[in-house]
This record gives sequence, structure tokens and C-alpha cells, in this order.
Amino acid sequence: MPVQSKMKFSVSGEYICVCIVGWAGNGEICGRDSDLDSWPDDQLPCGEEHCRKDNCLDLPNSGQEDADGDGLGNACDPDPDGDNVISDDNCPFRPNADQRDSERNPDKIGDVCDNCVNVYNPDQSDIDNDDIGDACDPDMDNDGILNERDNCPRHANRNQLDSDGDGLGDVCDNCPSRYNPEQEDVNENLVGDVCETRNDIDR
Repeated sequence: MPVQSKMKFSVSGEYICVCIVGWAGNGEICGRDSDLDSWPDDQLPCGEEHCRKDNCLDLPNSGQEDADGDGLGNACDPDPDGDNVISDDNCPFRPNADQRDSERNPDKIGDVCDNCVNVYNPDQSDIDNDDIGDACDPDMDNDGILNERDNCPRHANRNQLDSDGDGLGDVCDNCPSRYNPEQEDVNENLVGDVCETRNDIDR
């Protein structure tokens, strides 16, 4: 029978046992890991977390996410939230059998998981990670300055520093030292044309 674990030198200066590639467990007890996600195909006779049986045997899912707690991982569960909506569920990981989507122009994101319930925002962008989508967040970068007065609404800059006086804060100005309100950048290298060197703005 092949060796299922090996010795490894740890940061604490001690040798520890780890399972070899293709096997998973606590290092001393290892079981076959067919999808190489560090979870064994079968329950192992040990108490550590990674002794538990993989909840998706054929699909790597190292986080073992299981939204509905049915023992079948999200990665291989046809109805991961258990709401009996299998095809085109507009909130696949939050139960919402009614599939309610309140926007006048539905964004195909159900209300229970939409970070802007009444505003169309299919990309669900949330720059400051406050669970309020940018499309309806009055201060999307969370710097304490409302979007309409913020000279960099998508980049936090509480001091609103604008060295060249072009109306754009230094943190989002592609040439903060020279006036360029239009932010021209022909070669799209994030350096404004007025700041390009060697007179080769198009490369």
C-alpha cells in the first residue's frame, strides 16, 4: 500500500505529518481525495475538521459551502438554497421561492440578495463592501463625503486633495500634477496623456 502521508518541517521548528497529494485528512490518518480539494472522499476515524467526508466528491470545493445545510455542497447541489427553484434561480444561495425582483426594470437579482433592491444594478458593485450597492449608496467609497460632492466618488479621499485644481482628487487623477479634467489616456496605461514622457503617448 502506498505511503499516504509525509513528514514536513513546520514554522515552529517541529516535524509534522501531512497527507500527500491525492489524499486528505489530519496527516496521521489520510483518505483518498479524488478532486484534490483537501477533503477526503470518505469520513475518516479522526476528529479534526479535515477528517470529514467531502460534500462534493467530484468537484473541488475547498470551502465546503452548503447554503441549505443538506449535506450536499453548493458546488454540486442543483438547488443549493433549498427553495425548490432549480432553473434560473435569481438568488441561488438564499431561499426565495417567490423570486421577487422589485426594480421597475428587473435586474434578475432577487430582493433577498440584491444590494440595491429598488435600483437596477445587475453587477452588484459595492466598492466599500458595506452591503449597499454603489448604485444606491450615497457615499459609495465610505469616506464621509457624499458622491455628488466627492471629487473621487469611487476612491476614499477624505481630504479631497486636488493638487492641479482640475476637479479630480489626486487619488483618482491619472495625472495629479497637471491640469487635465478630461483625463485623456490614449494608450490606456492609466497615465494621463499630459504626463506621458518621451512624447510617445500612443506607444
